[in-house]
Amino acid sequence: MAHEGELVGISLFLEQEPRSPATPPFDLFDSVHSLILAKFGEPLDDSIQPAGNASALWKVNGTGIELYRHVNPPVAVQVGLNNLERTSAVERLVATRNL
Repeated sequence: MAHEGELVGISLFLEQEPRSPATPPFDLFDSVHSLILAKFGEPLDDSIQPAGNASALWKVNGTGIELYRHVNPPVAVQVGLNNLERTSAVERLVATRNL
């Protein structure tokens, strides 16, 4: 998303293909989570719901990093990066209906 010519944030949806029983299990969410964890440390919020949906949030140098696992078929991982200051400004505009 952009506002007034500046990038506010971007989200990527990565669909995970079903794997055959003979293929070792692979969890894309866990792999991406581990990479972000290794680079930026513990997330501010990290949760897994009983159905398997999951989310994590990091805030690093003015950037929000959001990670989600969606388990409703097809299984997908969402990675979002956003500029926290610009996101707050856009949210204020939306709240006051000026956008």
